[in-house]
This record gives sequence, C-alpha cells and structure tokens, in this order.
Amino acid sequence: MAPSTRSKQQQSSYHIKVYCDGYLDELWTGVFGNEDRMSRVVRSIWEDQLQEVLEQKGMSLSDLTIHVLKDGLLWDNPEGFRKRLERHIEKLGKSPDASLDKIRVSTVCAGHLAQPTKDTHVYFVIGITDGNKPELLRPQPQGDDVLGPLPTAEVSLRSFVALNVLDIHKHALNYVRHAKHSPSHAAQLKIYAKRQEKEYAYQDGRYMNNNEKNTRGVPVALHSPSFALFQTLAEDRSFVPDAEFLHLTYQFMRKSSAIYLKEQERAEELSKLFSDIFGRTILDLQIGRANPDGSIVFNLVWEEEQGPVHETVPLAVIEFKVEPGSGGCDAGVQALAAVEQFWENSFRSRAQKMSCCPTLAIAMDGPWLRIYGCIWTDRWIFQPLAAVPYTAIASNLPIRDILSVARVLHALRATMHDIESRAQKLAATSPRPPHFRPEMWPAPTRCGGFELEYAACLGLRRRLTYSALVLSSDHPEGVIWQGKMVVVRFTEQYGKEPHEILAKKGLAPRLLYCGNPYVDIAPEYAGLTMVVMERSPGSAASPDKPSEAPLSPTFCASVHAAVKELHKAGYAHGNVTTKTIIRLPGPRNTKIHLLNFELAGEEGKTYYSVELPWRPEKVPAPEGVSPLRLVTKEHDLHFLQHLFPRK
Repeated sequence: MAPSTRSKQQQSSYHIKVYCDGYLDELWTGVFGNEDRMSRVVRSIWEDQLQEVLEQKGMSLSDLTIHVLKDGLLWDNPEGFRKRLERHIEKLGKSPDASLDKIRVSTVCAGHLAQPTKDTHVYFVIGITDGNKPELLRPQPQGDDVLGPLPTAEVSLRSFVALNVLDIHKHALNYVRHAKHSPSHAAQLKIYAKRQEKEYAYQDGRYMNNNEKNTRGVPVALHSPSFALFQTLAEDRSFVPDAEFLHLTYQFMRKSSAIYLKEQERAEELSKLFSDIFGRTILDLQIGRANPDGSIVFNLVWEEEQGPVHETVPLAVIEFKVEPGSGGCDAGVQALAAVEQFWENSFRSRAQKMSCCPTLAIAMDGPWLRIYGCIWTDRWIFQPLAAVPYTAIASNLPIRDILSVARVLHALRATMHDIESRAQKLAATSPRPPHFRPEMWPAPTRCGGFELEYAACLGLRRRLTYSALVLSSDHPEGVIWQGKMVVVRFTEQYGKEPHEILAKKGLAPRLLYCGNPYVDIAPEYAGLTMVVMERSPGSAASPDKPSEAPLSPTFCASVHAAVKELHKAGYAHGNVTTKTIIRLPGPRNTKIHLLNFELAGEEGKTYYSVELPWRPEKVPAPEGVSPLRLVTKEHDLHFLQHLFPRK
C-alpha cells in the first residue's frame, strides 16, 4: 500500500517490531492503534520487552530517552541507518558525535532488520542516557500525544502476517552460510564448539564450558506436527506391530549387534534393513559439501501453467559410526550438518518456502540409535525425539526389547509418511494461505472448536505466547468470539483448575481451551499444553517512573484477595509479580486480572520450571525459588508483601 493511501486511514492498527542491538537476540512485536497514547506505546515497549533484560544490567525506564521519528527513517542496514540518523540530527541543528554509540534500541515496522523490505522504517529511537553527552533528538513524546499515522508502516493484520517468506528464509541462510566445512569436518569437536559460541549456533542446548549460553530452542513439535506424532507413537506401549514388521526389527537388531571394524560395512548392512523397514530407498547422495552415509528423499509435485513440477525434498539423513567415539566426530552433529547443507542447496525450493523444513537426523554409534527432529526458524533447532534405544540383542529373552525398538522404528516410518503427505498438501495449495508463516508461527491452529490465525509474538519467542485472531468457531459461543483477538500460550504444564477458579470470579481472563494442541493428529500427545484465553484489557500494574503514584492500598488489597482465593482452594500461584497482574479499566482502577498460571497448582505437587519467571531485581527471591523446586504459598506471600504492600 502506498504511503499516501495509508495516511488516509482514520483508524489503523500497526504491528511495531522492537530490536535491541547488543541486548536482545530476538524481535518483539507490539500491536498499537493510531489513536493509542504515546504513554501506552512506551510503557508496552518497556514492560513487554526491555524491562526484564535491562534491569539485569542495572537500568530502569528512567535511564532511557525515547524519541519519535514521525515520518520514519529507512532501515537498510546498521551503517546506512546510522548515516541517515546523523543527517537527521544535523537538520535539527545538532552535531552527531560519539553519543550515537549509545543508541541501542529501535522500533521498526513490517520487516526483519537482517532482511529489510521497502516498508522497514524506524519510528522510535531509544537511547541509553549518558550524562556526559547531550541528548540528540527532540522532541521526546509526551504521554498525552497519540501515535498517529505512520506513513510506511503495515496497517492491515493480514498484510503483516503475509510477509514475504522468501526474505525471511534469506535471513536464516545468512546464518547457515557461515558454515564453510563439510559435515564430517563441522562435527569435529573443536569446530562444533567454536560454532556454538557464534550467533548462528545450533539450537541444541550445547554450549562451551565456562561460557554458558542459552542455545535451547523452542520445541520442534510446536512447529511440526509430524514430530509430535513420532513422540506419541514411540511412547505408545499398547501398540504391537504386525509379525512381518517384528521380524524385520529382529533382523535389524541382529545385524546391529555385530561389531564392525569398517564404517562402510555397518552402513551397507543396516541401510538395507532400514530400506525394508521404512519402505523407502536409502540413497547415496552428494549435495553440496554433504555426502552422508544414507539419505531418504521424496518427490514433491505441484501443478503450474506449463505442467507438473517435480522437486526432490530430504526426509531423513543417516550417519553411521562403527562404535561411539570412533571416526573423530559426532554422528549426530554430522547428520545435522548434512541436513543443513541439503536445505542450503535447495534454497529456492518450494518446500523450503512453505515450511520449517522438518527433517529427521538419524545417527547410529555402534548399536546406539539416536533420532533427532530438525526444523529451521531463523536458525537450526535440533532436538532428540526419543530416549536412545540400544539396538543390540543383549538378553536371551529379548521380546520386550525388540518390541520397544519396533515401536521406535514404526514411529519413524509413520513420521516420514506424515512429513511427506503434509508437504504434498501444502504444495497443492494455491495460493498459499495468507496466514502461513511457517518459520515463525506454531503449527496448531485448531483447538476446542476454534480456528485461529496468529498475529504477533508477545514478548520473547522462547515464552511461546502469541496473539491470535479467531477466524471461525463451532464452539457453543463461537459467534461471540469470531473476529476477536485472543492470547495463546504453549507450556509444559498449566494450572487449569486455579485459572478457572479465578476466572469464575472475574479475577482472571476467561479460559477458552487448555489441552493437547494436536488432538486430531496425536490424541495421546503430552509434550505440550496449548492454552487459549481471552485478551485482558488494561495494562500491567507496574509504576516505573518516579513521578507516577505508587499502587494504591485498595488496588493492592484486590491482588491479595485474588491470591487468597487460590490459597483457600489449596493452590499456589508461583508467579505473582507486577507483570502478571493486569489493572483493568474502571472508575476506581482497582479491578484486576491475574495471569500466568503455568506454575500454579496444588501446593507440594508443582515445580518451578528450568527457566524461572521474571522477578524484579529490587525484590530478593525467597529461599526455595529455583529450578525444579516446589512452588509454595509462602513464595506467593513473599512477593505480595514486597510488591503489593497493604498499608
């Protein structure tokens, strides 16, 4: 849409991205209307994105200066933007100086900073205050000023979620192309360790000793239903394969029990059996610098005006080692590097443009079988899908072991079929669904009778919280919710009962769904819980500026009353902070919603997660608040006393 057309919009909704150079490695997206007051915009940017990170560095909102570039300043790359900003400052009659190095945070509209589009403009510059240098930009926004029209910003929800997928995948390739080695070289310990220190590290949870870095990725099953299917089938102890499949599994385990002195001999023997078990040909392919021990591919077909088009797509990569530790490199990392090479060399493929590139990496170190799920977001996420089965026959009563391995192999075969069938269906979809952004959005879009379209990621991506539009519903109250925005969360656990207790009393947003995200695909899947709730109006109860009045005693009493309701029912909340209390609009401003029930549950039965929730630095954590410790009511009372004091 042309800028002149956009400026005529009377009521518009903008999706504004926030980038923090040097502090954050992800983009946050906020949704604002052109009539929103600047105070709300600034507070949202601070509360939802910057506070958690910058407070850890000893900064507060008062340490930042926030300036508006009303017409937007083009972002093409950091150097180009800095030059434009210098010229802008000169027009204001000021002299650019070293203070520019203090400008860290920019909010941009519609586009990724690494791969900008013609609509990527900066509308706010947030600088870190430096008392020795003059402020560069004027005027600062006033709280009563409205956001107003942003001429080059994305206005339409649908045009935002239909961003050019090719540009986003180009951004991911910028990371991938740093890998200059063959997979066998990339999997050597020193090379692998060096990569894990880089921005483009594999998201597999590994980091260098004495340099701990968060390389944990989002669950691969969140983006690929096929991996959720694998995990469900592999753990289904009630499933018994047919006699022919059991016989093939036995033959595979018999050959796997042998000790091979040459890697090629093991690869040849077991590849033949893999081919029979999976019902697919194991190929010896070389693509780019990758030449794995085995590759499984499928033929993707779709129709174009000139006729059918065919494309080879990788399903699985297999690497063998004669025994654990042999060969000088890790078979799992080598398989991942080969997957990476395959997709890099098919950059312009239809499969890559329409999906998160779900691929299986299979590594066999002697008789140990490792199975990984690989997806591509802005970098590779690489996670084991099952415990490592021992495929040698070690007992003279082996039927239980054979059944266990057979379930894993059957799950692999079913997963390959599922990945292929989903790709064929997507390839036949023309045009691609407007809401389809495979590398960013979760795969589950149907739950509890609702059909959802994701609109924005709320906060850091690892929190797995999104705003979504209800497209349609066969829910009993579907008419009420259709066309409305809701909040969707994905968690390991969720306190459904405590949430509903407070929701019935109007003290929490209404809970619309809480359960399996893949009911239709994998009814027994238990890896993630999908939570859909109404979106609470209002703002977080967090006075950040010294000029703002502290929380009133009446408001604090409302918070205490809500937590007391939970405690009375035998539940602890586990995350009572100024970020999880929403101040609802009203004449007295005392009504609240309590959020974030991931840690809520019966006292003595619920544990803190590995990543602890955000806590204000000024409030010391009580003893016992640490990963995988029990959540207690005393912890709730501690934070109530410090954050919501009753006078």
